[in-house]
Amino acid sequence: MKKILVVISLLLFIVSCGDFALEAQCQLEQHKETGEPYVKCGDQVFEIVGLTGEKGETGEIGPEGQMGQPGLDGKDIGCTMDLSQYYSSGLCSLYCYNDDAFTIDFLCDSSDLDQDGILNENDNCPEKANYSQVDWNDDGKGDACQDSDGDGWLDRNDNCPQFYNPYQNNDIDEDGIVDECDNDIDGDSLKNEQDNCPEFVNPIQEDWNLDGFGDFCQDYDEDGWIDIFDNCKEVANEEQVDLDRDGIGNECDVDMDNDYVLNESDNCSWMVNGDQTNSDDDWWGNICDNCPLNHNNSQDDADHDGTGNACDPDGDNDGILDVDDNCDWVYNKSQLDSDGDGFGDVCDVTP
Repeated sequence: MKKILVVISLLLFIVSCGDFALEAQCQLEQHKETGEPYVKCGDQVFEIVGLTGEKGETGEIGPEGQMGQPGLDGKDIGCTMDLSQYYSSGLCSLYCYNDDAFTIDFLCDSSDLDQDGILNENDNCPEKANYSQVDWNDDGKGDACQDSDGDGWLDRNDNCPQFYNPYQNNDIDEDGIVDECDNDIDGDSLKNEQDNCPEFVNPIQEDWNLDGFGDFCQDYDEDGWIDIFDNCKEVANEEQVDLDRDGIGNECDVDMDNDYVLNESDNCSWMVNGDQTNSDDDWWGNICDNCPLNHNNSQDDADHDGTGNACDPDGDNDGILDVDDNCDWVYNKSQLDSDGDGFGDVCDVTP
């Protein structure tokens, strides 16, 4: 229930409700215990249980909207006060309900409608009590009756009245100041406009490529790793493989086996071989050559046994030595040669 604490002078009026008639001088009073307002006419009390028709509202209500409990037999009557005509004609209405609904119309005169001690013409919220008259943006409308940012929260209840924030709970650094109004969103002691990652704590402001975006909030190569944790920031490497564990991913490590020989000159770039020994003078150092004593640039290994074809006596691992095998690079234990041309059927174009 909206409270109205108004000093009202009521003219003499007659209330008719069934057989009941009351003629009395009425005045608005206030319960000492609760501060709630009521209208007293002689011994009859009309409790103001609701207020409608504030400035900008229609104020139209019907009997079904009454909040008061009936009773003219000594019990208080609950009424709703309507101010919809007050601003144009000075007329106020009490909508009450006994056995039937009835209306009390009277002329009101109030110089301090909300009873906050500030006259209406000087009150920045004349219809709502606001003793402090707080008006954060000095626009003449008090915080108690204005929603400056249109987010559904009156300014006095809005934790960021100058910026739209209907949820009122965005607070990354949990400092009690919502992000929309916080000049240091992440709480790293750097103002947002100076912070290269305003939503991530990064007081050191790491920015490897000096592009203005901090490493804590950028994934430059778009491989799913933000730069601060990416071991190869410029080249996408989702798996982050780092052979020599030097913190530089293979994709951008110029010496990925860390043997002090650059990859482009290293005859075995993925295995440490600083001496670069290469007995057969092919492209591969002995340490990673599948036939270190037989020149074999291709490194073919038909049976995938780790010994290259060039030095494997049974290259297809079918139990027939290559010198006797009619198809030495394809497994054919039967050695079937239907046309007797010396080439086994499994590798003969015209068997």
